[in-house]
Amino acid sequence: MANCPFHSERTPSFTVFPDTQNYYCFGCHAGGDVITFLRASQNLEYVDAVRMLADMTGVPFPEDTGERESGRIRKQLLEANKEAARFFNKVLMSEQGKAGLEYLMGKRRLTAQTITKFGLGFAPDSWDMLTRHLMKMGFSKEILKLAGLCRTGKNGKEYDMFRNRVMFPIIDTSGNVVAFGGRVMDGSEPKYLNTSETPVFKKSKTLFALNFARTSCKERMILAEGYMDVIALHQAGFTYAVATLGTAMTPDHARIMGNYTKQLIVAYDSDKAGKAATQRAIEHLNEAGVAVKILRITGGKDPDEFIKTYGADKFKLLLDKSEDHAEYRLDEILAKYDISETAQKVACAKEMASLIATFANGVEREIYTVKAAELCGVDKTVLTSEIARLYKQKAGAQRKKRFSEDSAALTGISDKVNTEKYGNLGQARAEEYLLTHMLRRPEDIEKISKAIAPDEFVTEFDRRVYIAIQQMYAEHGEIDIAVLGESFTVAEISRISEFMRRELYDDEQRAVRDCIEKLKNAHSKVKKPEIEQMQDDELLDIIGKIGKAKQNRNT
Repeated sequence: MANCPFHSERTPSFTVFPDTQNYYCFGCHAGGDVITFLRASQNLEYVDAVRMLADMTGVPFPEDTGERESGRIRKQLLEANKEAARFFNKVLMSEQGKAGLEYLMGKRRLTAQTITKFGLGFAPDSWDMLTRHLMKMGFSKEILKLAGLCRTGKNGKEYDMFRNRVMFPIIDTSGNVVAFGGRVMDGSEPKYLNTSETPVFKKSKTLFALNFARTSCKERMILAEGYMDVIALHQAGFTYAVATLGTAMTPDHARIMGNYTKQLIVAYDSDKAGKAATQRAIEHLNEAGVAVKILRITGGKDPDEFIKTYGADKFKLLLDKSEDHAEYRLDEILAKYDISETAQKVACAKEMASLIATFANGVEREIYTVKAAELCGVDKTVLTSEIARLYKQKAGAQRKKRFSEDSAALTGISDKVNTEKYGNLGQARAEEYLLTHMLRRPEDIEKISKAIAPDEFVTEFDRRVYIAIQQMYAEHGEIDIAVLGESFTVAEISRISEFMRRELYDDEQRAVRDCIEKLKNAHSKVKKPEIEQMQDDELLDIIGKIGKAKQNRNT
């Protein structure tokens, strides 16, 4: 068991079952096999996940068979990005990239080794130089546009997305170039331009330099604000630094970092925007259960400037003295108020109480209640009482929220996998039980298949699962969720994994019969307007089915 990598939790509910070689989270209901896990965690298509596993285990992968269109497109996008990165790097080392090289090696003091390590480059100040280069290599306009490397202008001609910019390739943990960030050279806006989301790039799930940091960040990781901060930190020996990509931290970012490190040190800029971003980051990291510290940078606005001014050794001392996130937040609250005035002292104490009431750990609440009382000069007993009231209020709100979510799940209102469940709740539950029984008792698949046809299932998703189970069992004599994964999305496989974990009723066979009867009864009901439009032979067919259903009930 472990903390789930797919949702925020403090108590482990993610479980791996060695006997069945799959996983299931009892909190968020994510589930599947090793292929599903790779698809969900690495944002891969089915074929690409299988290929990655084949590469890891040395198993030959049949490239010429079974590859779906989505896998082919993904492969082309990654190839186009790789060739674009090579192009940008080559331009950087040419006369056309002189301005970019001067910026990186002169102003930013990067070494040639660092430039090579990060694959930095330069987009020439040209209308379509990259597009023409890649099209000569055989890439289509459609692939280049899908990759975010070019756009179509009003005149119908393609133009490069990145022009006159220092280029930062964004590389995933598998070593694929998935996107780019570009810093402009002429002072125009936007200063930084990032690739929009593509089939191979999701901003909310990607961290710059994680491909390097993942091997050295087990004990701690630094979260910096931008590309240059991260690169400067790596060059100075702090190879466990990462950054988000032109966007605020998301819950997914927090969970990903929590999977790699024990402690996260936030090293954002010390300006107003940086402080606001730090507060948001703390909230997401706390929800993900990640231990958080805050780096207060003095004598420089950001890590890059500090290292240039004072050196790496001084920065390490600063890093080792990083402040606990709670103390940082209490200090930030205190700085907002003049507690020599009674009204402001009250407001300060209330805000501190509201913060401490969000701490799940009782020991933390006790320790920081004492700290807050000292900071704002109020009686600890009064503050303790207020925090207890707010904590109880918060707990009640959370219970109501969970009740609403559970109610929505039970009625199918919020079901995004089986969107037809709401309004067909009884039939959907009958379908789900049949599928659960077939997955848990494969020896009964043939008997159930003879008793009920796929078109008697009410919901399209359950019907697809039913057909897939029938076909797989007929062909292989067993059910393998790894093979099922080729025909279903990650979310759908998670739902099928949930079926596999559900309990069967004590009288299993009677439950199966009842579910089949429920679905047949629902299927035999025909609305009056439909009857009026039927031909005679269709009506006779319906009457025959009703007669058979009654006969089956009597027997």
